[in-house]
Amino acid sequence: MCLSPGWVCVQAIGNGLLWARIVSHFQPYGLAEPNLPLPHPHRLRSVKIEQGKVNDQANTLADLAKAQSIAYEVVSELQAQQEELEARLAALESRLDALGASLQALPSLIA
Repeated sequence: MCLSPGWVCVQAIGNGLLWARIVSHFQPYGLAEPNLPLPHPHRLRSVKIEQGKVNDQANTLADLAKAQSIAYEVVSELQAQQEELEARLAALESRLDALGASLQALPSLIA
């Protein structure tokens, strides 16, 4: 690709051989019109860098959304397990109360 008039355009042709020529007008891949203003390479570079940053931010947002979803699932699972543990603990407490009452009645049954 040639950058601007007066630049040397270098292209590779078979077997690693190079050829160069000085270009008289800007036509990357034959698509640009010679009368259009030429883009500055440093502007293109800064736009690509900015585009990379935006892509990174989009990926970061997607990762945060996944992490938030996983955290919500973990919290929901912990709440379900807590409710199950509370039910089991209540059942164990009622059994312990019944056992305590039986032990208190035992001396009167023995005598």
